[in-house]
Amino acid sequence: MGASQTFSQQRLTNVETAIHEVELSGTGSIAGTSYSPSDLPFLEAWQRRLSVQVAIEHIEAGAQEYTVLGRTFRRGDLKILYDRLDKERTHEQRLRRGGGMRVRGIVPTG
Repeated sequence: MGASQTFSQQRLTNVETAIHEVELSGTGSIAGTSYSPSDLPFLEAWQRRLSVQVAIEHIEAGAQEYTVLGRTFRRGDLKILYDRLDKERTHEQRLRRGGGMRVRGIVPTG
């Protein structure tokens, strides 16, 4: 990894490599943590979040535009990117918890 890469770019490269490894051989790892095909939805959500994060970092560092997953964003689209980052972060957290719904408080029965 080049010295000019940001931390998010390095993590994105690691996640993309793990996804590729899982797809090819059925197992992949990042920093000693192993992943299997059942982890692919989580890894792909992590990849999407990191892609958005990298775009934000590039635009904030002066890039006039950046392409994420086939869509080009410009400096004025930072609000859209931040909204998408929040959405991707929430989705990733749900997958990390195992999906499903979170219920707060007491739910009346009957």
